[in-house]
Amino acid sequence: MKNVSSVLNISEIVSGGNYVDTIPELIVSLRSCDRKDVRRIGTALTQLGLDSSTLREVLPGGARAVSVRISGTSTTENLKASLVGELLRIGISPSVSCAPYGSYLEELFNNDNYENRADIDYFVLLIDVIHLFEGLQPGWSIADLEEQLHDFANTLKSAISRYHKGSDARIIMNTPQFPHDYYLRILSYEDRLRASLVWHQFVLDVLDIAIDDTKVTIIDFDATALQFGKAVDPALSRYARIHYDEETLATFVAEVAKVIAAAEGLTQKVLVLDLDDTLWGGTLAEEGVQGLEEGSTPKAEAFKAFQSCVQHLARQGVVLVICSKNDADEVQKAFSTYSGFTIDRKDITVVDTGWEPKPERIRRIAERLKLNTDSFVFIDDNEAELGATTDLLTGVLPIKANPQDPALNSSALLDASWFCSLVSTSEDASRVDMYKTEYARTEAAEAAGSYEEYLQSLDTCVKIHPVHPDELPRVSQLTLRTNQWNTTTIRLDLVNLKEYLKLSNREVFTVYCEDRFGDHGLIAALFLHIDHNNNMIVIEDYVMSCRVMGRGIEHFVLHEIVQHVAKQSVTKIFVHFRPSPKNEKARQFFLDSGFKLADKTVPSIFLNGLDGIASDEIFVIQVNQFKPHLFIEFINAIETLEG
Repeated sequence: MKNVSSVLNISEIVSGGNYVDTIPELIVSLRSCDRKDVRRIGTALTQLGLDSSTLREVLPGGARAVSVRISGTSTTENLKASLVGELLRIGISPSVSCAPYGSYLEELFNNDNYENRADIDYFVLLIDVIHLFEGLQPGWSIADLEEQLHDFANTLKSAISRYHKGSDARIIMNTPQFPHDYYLRILSYEDRLRASLVWHQFVLDVLDIAIDDTKVTIIDFDATALQFGKAVDPALSRYARIHYDEETLATFVAEVAKVIAAAEGLTQKVLVLDLDDTLWGGTLAEEGVQGLEEGSTPKAEAFKAFQSCVQHLARQGVVLVICSKNDADEVQKAFSTYSGFTIDRKDITVVDTGWEPKPERIRRIAERLKLNTDSFVFIDDNEAELGATTDLLTGVLPIKANPQDPALNSSALLDASWFCSLVSTSEDASRVDMYKTEYARTEAAEAAGSYEEYLQSLDTCVKIHPVHPDELPRVSQLTLRTNQWNTTTIRLDLVNLKEYLKLSNREVFTVYCEDRFGDHGLIAALFLHIDHNNNMIVIEDYVMSCRVMGRGIEHFVLHEIVQHVAKQSVTKIFVHFRPSPKNEKARQFFLDSGFKLADKTVPSIFLNGLDGIASDEIFVIQVNQFKPHLFIEFINAIETLEG
């Protein structure tokens, strides 16, 4: 990890006030900092008093702004700086506020009373139970403990339910831990067993809150903080009312940032892997297959454990890419004959071998997959390769592999949680195959005589229909993960999506696509608001997987919508658009399709789209002036809105 003090002098930034030129560099350095330096940077920026809009202006490439409220059963002010640093680290511009000590229940039950509640996107709740144990009288019994825990779980559940009646903010909370000091006060091992049973039931009751309310995400401390030991600092607990130690809190804050990243659609998609001294031990080009780490040694077993780890990620939808400086024939020979390589070839989307610089090869891979490089994670044992790639390619996240101790590589990859999402869908398991076929399609396009010939050769088939209930998880995922073709970048989890469908005069259509290379699955969704009184509709959102952009499908879908609404006497189509650092292609699509910028005299109902969020721009077209793009002739309709 890079020590940020070698990059910039934070104190000079704070005292000098000249942050416009230095903050972008400071934030870029966050990606390779350890958690102590992340906190230092967060503290510095907090001291500067910068609001999220100011940070957004100076962030490289722009950033999404979010508002976070931190509350809990103990002191939470100490979490603010770390959370600011962690969110900036992943490209989110935060506004973070902390609730007064001990006011968490008041804020949950009376969420319309505290300042700026309506602007809160995420409510972070740090839970401990020290106050419950302190409320027990000396000599307390296991039955007394059970009653306290049961009452607290019910109160917490009721408070969260009440909160979500007045707010859509996602609550991110933790499962508490049995305070070590109080556990040791139980002298009978039989009673300790009974106390453990009571405690685990309490934890299950807390976890059930997230099962019943999908707007709650719970970070399980049993799987995170406990790996660090006691997780409680007795002195901090007693004197500062901070009931977890520094490392546990740093882990919690990092996990909170990852949940927010997933909710904001910033989940990484591609894992680029080196081979030599990363996936296996040794250098293939110098030593040959016979010179690689013998497959049965402890070190080779550690490399194989890392291979198993990345293969497990692939089975959940992470796109695996091999990028190695080796000859292709030698790599294929190693794949088939080396006992120390255990990854199933079908789980690898791309194998890129050769001697060109890796940054150029990774850029080419991203283009063929139709993904931005900021969705890539790159793990390599060579710091020069990592440095060159991160310097030349925007947003690639580097991880240094450890060839001396490969047993550490899995934790180095997994601790970052770059690939986590809020929910999983059936599409995840097939994503590797989809990107594999997309790579083959792009190679076919490069070999075609013209782009029109390529589109003709694809034999693309599309079907479009009103959304089915079993499609909602995938539609939600499209709004959460899609950035390039997303007209509003409004993120809808399953709860918000279902609420949207309850609104009057709303329709959602889903789009499927397949071609001669394979089935893409559900690749797009349109959100329509129909106003029959004024003979108009508004496209409130249009999201589409980047895998199928530029092939005429976007034109075909728009053509189908125009045909559909024309039969309902609709004369005008409006489109909400909110620009982001990545969705300019979607904006240009509507302009190229004949839409014009509408003035602000259109009915106010069309000035607010999903969640009542105002559009930055509104496009409009007269239905009778719409002219379909020639690309639609390359699309074969399997199922259309007209049957």
